[in-house]
Amino acid sequence: MALSQEACEDIVRGLNHACWTLTGTQLKTLQGPYVYQLIRDPNTETSRTLYVGVKTGEDARPFNPNHHRLGNNGHDDDVCWTDQLVIYPMPSAEVAMWAEAMMISMLTPEWNRRRPLVPLVPDVESPALPEHAGVIEDAGWA
Repeated sequence: MALSQEACEDIVRGLNHACWTLTGTQLKTLQGPYVYQLIRDPNTETSRTLYVGVKTGEDARPFNPNHHRLGNNGHDDDVCWTDQLVIYPMPSAEVAMWAEAMMISMLTPEWNRRRPLVPLVPDVESPALPEHAGVIEDAGWA
């Protein structure tokens, strides 16, 4: 017998954890190429970009716990519960790599070790990038 959605949520709440609900569009976005930006103190005067990265393949970046900066690495300046991860969907891996290089060059994130040379603008059939960039925020975890 399958558990209802409500029963599943009760189980998770009983473990003192929160759950996320993703739309189909958000799920597809997380599967496709995208650029991601980790922001410290979002929506404040001290807001700053800590890291910019790109996901072009089938890896789990930036959600991999072994990610060299965003994973559980024991750095003194690890990801905080108030940080915000912004996902920028891209139409192709080529465009995603270009956008990542541009963002790193413009934002100079504290945690990026490399400063890539900005490649030539990719040849894109449609200049319009997807408009459904999403913010994945902490869902109330303490």
